Amino acid sequence: QIKLDVQDDQCDPKQAVSVANRIVADGTKFVDGHACSGSSIPASAVYAEAGTLMMSPASSNPELTDAAAKAGWPTIMRLYTRDDAQGAFIGPWIAKKYAGKNVVILHDKSAYGQGVADAVKATMNAGGLKEVDYEGINAGEKDYSALVTKLKELKADVVYFGGYHPEAGLILRQAAEQNVK
Repeated sequence: QIKLDVQDDQCDPKQAVSVANRIVADGTKFVDGHACSGSSIPASAVYAEAGTLMMSPASSNPELTDAAAKAGWPTIMRLYTRDDAQGAFIGPWIAKKYAGKNVVILHDKSAYGQGVADAVKATMNAGGLKEVDYEGINAGEKDYSALVTKLKELKADVVYFGGYHPEAGLILRQAAEQNVK
């Protein structure tokens, strides 16, 4: 018998552990989740201990499956490409396409955002291009105008953002408001 039980951990690590404990207590044998790396990693320990199969559809931080493999947890899996694999493609491409340009790498300090930004930075640097700035932003803020001003001052030709769409959208909108293209 298959039963659909939708839970929302809000991409919060503490909430994810609470959700995982509730799911395990209900006797669930298979979980299609969690979506965020920052919540999948702590929840995976709960599922592994219970022998519950977890397949994350969107978690990209290598720690999710690396830690599971190291701990001998055969029930923890991912369907999405790892950050280091994304970085191995994106970083060299930026280095080649934008050689000699001013590249800024931003991230939202999340397990996903910083993980993919770190991977892009490492492979871009290995490809011979050094960023003019690398920094984390505070997710959830509504005003990124100071950041946009900084991007303008740095004469950024390219901005790579490791993070989620709410912040990306705000940064893009505020950049357009300051005529930063």
